[in-house]
Amino acid sequence: MYKVLLVEDEHYIRAGLRTALDWEAYGLTIAGEAEDGDEGLQAALALKPHIIFTDVRMPGMDGLQMAERILQELPETKIVLVSGYDDYAYIRQALLLGLCDYLIKPIHEEEIASIAAKLVAEHQEEEERKRLEIEQRYTLHRSRKLLFTGLLNEFVLGNDDILHARKFEELAPWFSYAAYQAAVLRVENYTQAKRDHYAGDEESVWFTIDNIGSEMMCKDTLLFRKLDMPSEFIFIRGYEREDEGMHPEQFNRQCEELVKVIGGFRKMVVNVGLGSVVTATAQISQSFHRALLALHQLDLRDGFKVEAYRTDTLRAEPACAKPFVERLKLDLAQLHTARVEDSIRGMFRTLRAERTVPRGELYRLLASLLRMTEQSLAANRPEAGQRLSQYEDMSTLIRLESLDEMESRLLGTMLYHIDMAKKFSITGPKEAIRMLKEYVTANITSEELTLGDLAKKYYMSPYQICRLFKSEYEENLQRYIIRLRMEKAKELLKTSQLTVKEIAGLSGYSDVKYFFRMFKKQTGCTPAEFRTNHC
Repeated sequence: MYKVLLVEDEHYIRAGLRTALDWEAYGLTIAGEAEDGDEGLQAALALKPHIIFTDVRMPGMDGLQMAERILQELPETKIVLVSGYDDYAYIRQALLLGLCDYLIKPIHEEEIASIAAKLVAEHQEEEERKRLEIEQRYTLHRSRKLLFTGLLNEFVLGNDDILHARKFEELAPWFSYAAYQAAVLRVENYTQAKRDHYAGDEESVWFTIDNIGSEMMCKDTLLFRKLDMPSEFIFIRGYEREDEGMHPEQFNRQCEELVKVIGGFRKMVVNVGLGSVVTATAQISQSFHRALLALHQLDLRDGFKVEAYRTDTLRAEPACAKPFVERLKLDLAQLHTARVEDSIRGMFRTLRAERTVPRGELYRLLASLLRMTEQSLAANRPEAGQRLSQYEDMSTLIRLESLDEMESRLLGTMLYHIDMAKKFSITGPKEAIRMLKEYVTANITSEELTLGDLAKKYYMSPYQICRLFKSEYEENLQRYIIRLRMEKAKELLKTSQLTVKEIAGLSGYSDVKYFFRMFKKQTGCTPAEFRTNHC
């Protein structure tokens, strides 16, 4: 709500202004009142209103003097002069001061409504402009670091052509050491730590790691974020002499101290994987991938460890899981929901009982079972099997932080797609898209009409929904939803006295500012202007 201050020495006129308009319908609230210019100045400085309606001629300080003083302190305040005197001198002085408008008494409700709508729109446009300016400044401030982070991510993934890119010139001198070693730090309870201790702010987690790491590591160490995995951070240590790199005890000790310090800060559980020492920049990628493998050698229950890369070969999957895998293959082929659930729960009970299971083997097990699910469904229900990969991105598996999460993800995915295969065999795509349209129309005010929500409900991918809807009804689904919501909003604006905020909620928009922008984009006017023009 934008705050309004009324300054008028006549009590009945002030009361008339207060009741002349449904201020809340325009996103406004009367924050205060004053009887003269001195009181008005003090109230304005205390309340910092967005809009002031003030009389011109008042005892003591008049409206123009007060307005001039207020604008010196609060230059963004919108001030409207109200006077019974149609005097060019007042109007000229108001214009020179940059005041927003000048009203002649007696004032009609339509005039106040028009000005209120205009000033609210101006405030919203100014707020949007400021927001964009702040975002641009913030983006410019971060752009070079983000650029380097992106380039370094490409580099450690094997694109050593990056070294020759002109944008890399500022970092190029760093790549002149005799030897290098990569390390990867992973926050094992990243999701919980971010939620419980950082209010869900990913940037704050990165800021913590960056500050502590930069403070504790020597100047010969680069630290940057792994962009495709928010819980992982990459270190590249440079050694001045090759013989130093053959015995990196100091780097190892620094990593051990680092996990202790970070672990004591906001209850983060961290591990570090150390890659091998290499003697050429083109081999840094190899050291990095070995650091990742070192992390995968650890058990999910491990914490505060620094694990060096070993040449041990990880098995394709834990040995204790093999009997369950064979059973699951048969259960999936028969689309037997209860037996699939029993097999998965039994397998994870066995995994929990194991003394140690490398996380790399668990990731491979999950990937193998999801591939098996896809193949089984494809054999029985070709259309359904084809869709599995659209719902399960394999790269997300390594983000799972516990056996509980792995069990839940695997069980949910398998049961969901078995159910999908069964239902798809009796419901064709055209019938499904008709049912989807009926559901959207009947629940147009619901916020759960995203493509993701609808895809889960109707067993189709977002792409299929968009394609089929456009083909069947010659209209984009999102435009259809927006059109129906705008029709609902316009009807409520014309037939009710509900506030704009209430109408936004009843039209499916919890964010009133977003509703305001969307309404203006679709209709060419603000909700308040629409109500004024159609009532």
